[in-house]
Amino acid sequence: MKKLLVSSLITLSAGLAFAGNGSSGGGNIYGNQFNPWFLHNTKTVSYCLEVAPEFSDISEDKIASMVDEAFGYWARTFSRTTFREYIDEVSGVNLRLGTQNFVREMACAATTDIKFQFGFLSEDQKESWPGYRQLLAGAFRTSYDEVHLRGRGVIYIAPERGALRPRSRTLHPKPWSYGTHNALRFTLIHELGHVFGLQDDHFSSWNLMSSRIVENVTRKDEVEDSRDWNVKSIPSPFGCNNDLEAELYYEVETWKPDPFKFNKNSGARPSLTSARQIPEGLAKILGLPEDYTLHIQTIKQLMNISFEGRDYAKINFTQSRGGEINADEAISLYLTNNQTVFQGIAPESYDIAHEMYSSTRLTRVTDVVLELSNGYQLPVFVNFDQRCWPEIGTVYDGKVVFNIFL
Repeated sequence: MKKLLVSSLITLSAGLAFAGNGSSGGGNIYGNQFNPWFLHNTKTVSYCLEVAPEFSDISEDKIASMVDEAFGYWARTFSRTTFREYIDEVSGVNLRLGTQNFVREMACAATTDIKFQFGFLSEDQKESWPGYRQLLAGAFRTSYDEVHLRGRGVIYIAPERGALRPRSRTLHPKPWSYGTHNALRFTLIHELGHVFGLQDDHFSSWNLMSSRIVENVTRKDEVEDSRDWNVKSIPSPFGCNNDLEAELYYEVETWKPDPFKFNKNSGARPSLTSARQIPEGLAKILGLPEDYTLHIQTIKQLMNISFEGRDYAKINFTQSRGGEINADEAISLYLTNNQTVFQGIAPESYDIAHEMYSSTRLTRVTDVVLELSNGYQLPVFVNFDQRCWPEIGTVYDGKVVFNIFL
């Protein structure tokens, strides 16, 4: 039987994050609750930091630097993300997010747009936010101007010690302070995602906007390995990018289950497991042994595949003649007729949510060719998941083989 071991630059287990946006139970008409806090008409966003002594052993300067890194991540991500350019058939929309100039105020004020609270909550916040004792992090919009489409709010990160430290056996003793502080970096990026209108992804445990990522990255076993984490290795919340950029290692081993005899007394029977084998003729064409390691890297729509460190094959996706994208709504914008940001909006376009950004679940590229280094060319199709990780398939002897490397 073949066993596939897929290794990436980071492995994340499941956990829980509380976004603090809307109702966790669903069933609401959300209106503008899920709107981005700021659109293109807001040129400058003010923010401030308040850090309690219980929060961590990290200096405030270092925390401020990581907040800047998180803003930078979203600016880069939005610059490479496709968005819809219209709300209705009449009005054009320039809704590129993440373009604001984020300016730190050295003291928090009532007019500050985003307040970062590290390690403390006010008494009013404790009363307003149910379950705060088990809250690791949250982004809470406290006000929204539906005329100018602008919000204000708080991003809270729980402390490593003190009464507000969540109780959990799996929580690392110092999730933020340990090592290179990558757990805090990922958490800040996640919570800022809510500021930009992204909601928790409940179908994934590895996406940056996964509903489980904050607890995930603060677990004891994960934090111990956090030095190797790299934000580039985590899938974009918008799914696979237009250039299909990804890096993947396939490690395939051959193994057999331990056989045992049928026992009449216990009634135990051997389990029947069938290996998923590719056709023998196709295996000869590919020239792969039973045990092997492949390195697959896609840059600018050109996939290079190396086998045991040697050039093996390539696929040029710029020459493809077909494709299919399966996408879900990622960011929406709800407008009322009070808004003054967009002009010429048709009456029927008010009081509904407009999908502005999408998250790609699957990208299928067809009619491409796997060019082996020995000169053989094999027609293939490639399915890319949200991480841009490829599954390469073909039709051989009249049958579809969905992954030729398994």
